[in-house]
Amino acid sequence: MLRVVALLGSLAIVLALPATASEAAAAKSVTIRVLVIRVTRSVKDVPPKTITLGQFSKGDTITTNDVLRNAVPQFGRAKGARVGTGHGVTIVLSSSRAKSDGIARFPGGSVHTHGVGKIGPTARVAVVGGTGIYAGATGVAEFSHLASGTTQSVIRLNVP
Repeated sequence: MLRVVALLGSLAIVLALPATASEAAAAKSVTIRVLVIRVTRSVKDVPPKTITLGQFSKGDTITTNDVLRNAVPQFGRAKGARVGTGHGVTIVLSSSRAKSDGIARFPGGSVHTHGVGKIGPTARVAVVGGTGIYAGATGVAEFSHLASGTTQSVIRLNVP
């Protein structure tokens, strides 16, 4: 139950953005793998109050603030090193769909995710832009739970 809420809070939606062949050819592929460590989570459970039952109703809102740690050595830092922060807001549209918006800040820039999709056991959200070295980025951020209870995010980017 808490994993479902945590996953929803970790941008639990599915959305993919198409890219033209010329955009894909000119873009540089970048993959970032981080562990998402929840710092704060604020839940607005509107009537009917169902989140504690593992269900969601239209209007429920989950806001999260996270620390991002390397799941693998990257950014010139060791596995487990703190490499950024994340902030996300997810608004439930129905018992099976949600709208999500998030920012992950890393060394060199930030990655912006946004979209609407299905609520489920794994989460995928579109990358719709960024700043710094990630300016103009597209791609997808995928979230999954590990046996330890931690959430892992794999962010696959195409950066112009």
